[in-house]
Amino acid sequence: MQTPFAPDGGVDYDTLAGELEWMFAQGVSGTVTGMVSETLRLSENERRDLARVVCDGAAAADRAYKISGPLALMVAMEVSVEA
Repeated sequence: MQTPFAPDGGVDYDTLAGELEWMFAQGVSGTVTGMVSETLRLSENERRDLARVVCDGAAAADRAYKISGPLALMVAMEVSVEA
């Protein structure tokens, strides 16, 4: 899935939640955010918030989701613990 952005350049979390709800209602069994796309432009906080919203949407649809693939080892370890 692609990350929706608001006109101010920030992640549009409301649209993201709506897209997740729609996708799962269509029968999608899982989703993933890009590894080498717009997520590389996000701050660590934005990446965590993005993962949280996607995890919440997946959980609401009785699915699971979490990715921990930042380029920096310490950050990868932190988000893996969060998962």
